[in-house]
Amino acid sequence: MTFNIPPTLVTELASQRCLIFAGSGLSRQSVGEDGTTRPPTWPELLAQLLTIAAPDDQPRGTSLIGENRLLDAAEVMLSNHNPAEFHRIIGKVFKTPRFQPSHCHSAIVRIDPKIVVTTNYDTLLEQAYTASAVDHAACRQYEEHAVNVVRSDQRLVLKAHGCVTNPRNIVLSRSDYFKARRSNQQFYALLDALFLVHTIFFVGYGLQDPDIQLVLENAHIRSPSDHPHYVLMANGTDPAILQAMTKSYNIRPLMYDNTSGTHAECQLFLDELAKAVESERA
Repeated sequence: MTFNIPPTLVTELASQRCLIFAGSGLSRQSVGEDGTTRPPTWPELLAQLLTIAAPDDQPRGTSLIGENRLLDAAEVMLSNHNPAEFHRIIGKVFKTPRFQPSHCHSAIVRIDPKIVVTTNYDTLLEQAYTASAVDHAACRQYEEHAVNVVRSDQRLVLKAHGCVTNPRNIVLSRSDYFKARRSNQQFYALLDALFLVHTIFFVGYGLQDPDIQLVLENAHIRSPSDHPHYVLMANGTDPAILQAMTKSYNIRPLMYDNTSGTHAECQLFLDELAKAVESERA
């Protein structure tokens, strides 16, 4: 299978002027020790967290998940929750299955961007870098060493919404977004700056995250560029939505045909992209 990969994207990645933004779709390519369990989507995670919501909040939380109002659902469910139970479920969902990096994670390591930004809570990217013996560092939104790593020769994983290693600082609800922005201004200022001066390649991500939408809108308004960002998506998105994305965020969609229903074509695309980047560098 051959994909229509823009030469500009290959050049930007080969010269490390492009950062990769990894969403939950990337993690979904991984499986646990049992060979079947996969990391949850955001709605699936919220459905598990329903069990710790106050009984009176559970029907409203269920309704909001069904309406895809996920930030509001998280706000309702976590307003009166038991933190210890929250930590237990996060560990059960993300740690207990012992997820292993997928072929997609390995392809990203081969592409070798200087920076990967992710809103995922898991540690699959870090595991992939470690397995390939690549010197790297991870920085959560509440940590302060990101700038030092940007200026070093290490590869950097920026975890914009926290990590399973510290559930207390996970960003999940609407108020979490506000508190993270207010309390970790240095981290988000760096993120804004990186988005302003780099090409961004979104993988496993549908652009529903309001925090990232805001960053992209600001970057495009403050400094319009002829160079687009890119997002890898399965066929089936409404053409009007794709056109709106292009106009609003200067993003070029790269489509693949998900006829298998497993997004195996995403793996094939990233593998072909990795080969093209390696060839360009050579």
